[in-house]
Amino acid sequence: YPPSANGDPIIAWWWARTVPSPDPRFQGAHTPLVTNWWLSKKKGAVAFVHPTIDSGTNAISYEVMTSGEPSAARKDTCLLSGAPIPFAHIRDQGLKGRLGLDLLAVVSHGDHGRRYHSPDNANVTIAESVVVDDWSSVELPDQALGFRIQGYGLQKWTELFTPRQQTSLLAFSETVAEVPTWIRADGGTEDQVMAITSILGVAVGKLAQMSSMFNTWRIDNRNGSGQPESVFGQHNLSMSWDFAETNPFGGSRGDWMQVVDTALRALAYVEPSGLPSVVVREDARTAGSNLQGQCLVVTDPPYFSAIGYANLSDFFYLWVRRALRGLLPEIFGTVTVPKDGELIAEPARHNNRDDAKTYFIDGFTDVFRSLRKVSRPDLPLLIVYAYKEQEAERDSQVSSGWQAMLEAVIGSGLTIVGTWPVHGTGSSRMRGQNSNALATYVVMVCRPRSIAAGITDRAGFIRSLREELPSELEVLQQAAIAPVDLAQASIGPGMSVFTRYAKVIEPSGDQMSVRTALGLINQVLFEILESGEGELDAATRWAIKWFEQRGFEVGPYGEAERLATASGVAVDGLVKEGIVSSSAGKVRLLERAELPSDWDPAADDRISVWEASQHLVKALEDSGEEVAARLLHRLGGMGDAAQTLAYRLYSICERKGWAKEAGPYNALAAVWGSLRAMPDAEPVAEAPPQGSLL
Repeated sequence: YPPSANGDPIIAWWWARTVPSPDPRFQGAHTPLVTNWWLSKKKGAVAFVHPTIDSGTNAISYEVMTSGEPSAARKDTCLLSGAPIPFAHIRDQGLKGRLGLDLLAVVSHGDHGRRYHSPDNANVTIAESVVVDDWSSVELPDQALGFRIQGYGLQKWTELFTPRQQTSLLAFSETVAEVPTWIRADGGTEDQVMAITSILGVAVGKLAQMSSMFNTWRIDNRNGSGQPESVFGQHNLSMSWDFAETNPFGGSRGDWMQVVDTALRALAYVEPSGLPSVVVREDARTAGSNLQGQCLVVTDPPYFSAIGYANLSDFFYLWVRRALRGLLPEIFGTVTVPKDGELIAEPARHNNRDDAKTYFIDGFTDVFRSLRKVSRPDLPLLIVYAYKEQEAERDSQVSSGWQAMLEAVIGSGLTIVGTWPVHGTGSSRMRGQNSNALATYVVMVCRPRSIAAGITDRAGFIRSLREELPSELEVLQQAAIAPVDLAQASIGPGMSVFTRYAKVIEPSGDQMSVRTALGLINQVLFEILESGEGELDAATRWAIKWFEQRGFEVGPYGEAERLATASGVAVDGLVKEGIVSSSAGKVRLLERAELPSDWDPAADDRISVWEASQHLVKALEDSGEEVAARLLHRLGGMGDAAQTLAYRLYSICERKGWAKEAGPYNALAAVWGSLRAMPDAEPVAEAPPQGSLL
């Protein structure tokens, strides 16, 4: 790991995979596969790589530039000829072992921040001179969840690392294996041997995560700076065309001492004076026989077919085992991570997807039966499920993962009494909500189903939903559950109705499926949101119907007038109200950008809930929560109706596929509790009068 040409410590080397040109005129010449040529977009530190072709030899050289614009060349286009590069060509050349590497740039850390250097022969020579013995024959799985790299000729785990990375990781892992001897020689205790060596062994795995041929160079959208990205930004191993080789002694991301320091920070959260814990490693399907009725159960189970945990764990196990197998032989006794009995829906381990799903449901039915037995009778059993937005997109009713998890819960004799969406730390409130991002997690609150549970039919189930969901929905809205999460949260009270019965009988005589029950819960939820329109003023009812048909687009005056007559209002009155614009025989709803920023509800003699809702959204978008809170306080009791309208408008946008317009309504409802709690202004005693516009 040499320093840069000017003596600065090198942070990373940026490499690109290359492939033989698909154009026969350039036979034998390689072209780089580069996702993006940018190194940094940071103000005052702009840098990118510029490729230059030698027309005589077809060789490509690379230069770091600090002004101008980078090449528009893409990874799917040959830099030499401009010919398209099909993925089939890349895969074919990969399987034949013909992919190469080009050094694009070198990144160092100087006295005044990052420096970006054009590649030089010395750095290429040093990297290529490293020779590593064939120390592991562990192969990648033929097929597995989360693996997309075998089709490019990669067969063994060691091929995910450059020879220099392998040499470095072997040195760290084998040196950690010697640490117990050093501690004992210094007079240390066996507890110290276990604690210190274990932390260092885990750190080796963390180092591997930043030391592979799959660590991309990422531009931070917030400040434009570039940095190496972890190989597991997502739960899979997909091909990366260019990658950042980090320096474990570079003093930046991927540095060994930084990895160790990060691991040690966790110790600050350990309370040594707390009650001692007991950790037991058992199969959850049969565990806890000596703890009947004694436990609060909180579990975060595997997510159906989302993550291939065991197979992906081999990425770390390869290195951690070399560091810790002498200390913990009972854990690291196998060459790879044990995979038998892993409770996920992995199609590659079964005949087909249906068999994988059945295995998952049967297994988790046993798990929840076991957990129900150890759960204390006076406490709920909490199950965390990571419901992903892409799952919802695959199926308009319910994802396979959700359905399978709910079937297992119900089959174990549990009833679901509540579901609460939880947004993880990855999305800030305003940014996450405004982008319509679903909650990161859903917590299912479960209790044992009564042994006296009876049966009902489809009509009885729907009738119960219609009777009970409205009050439950009001509770969720008061808790400021975001509209985007409302369908998830409603599963709790809806499934509480469904699971209180031993079975629900369809008209055909068959037992109702979880899938059908969830569809009916969503249907009744929409009915409830729609029925709330009857309590709103006439102008708002007109605006909702027009919005559902036209959004903010222009429509004919005659159509608007007919709808207005049916709603008990007049188009001219809607214009005076400040809801619509009408001219040249055309009508449209006013967009929020057209509304006055200094609107004062106290000075407006006729206010509709539509108007109040749009001004609240505008205040939140343009000026933030403080200004929106002051407006909400001045609206008094009308604010609650505006919140209800936000849920309704979000529901319309969701069905219409208007994601951009849905975001602001989602954001308003999601921060409602915060707006109400802000003490910036006293609420007015009474709501401003709603104009009838008759």
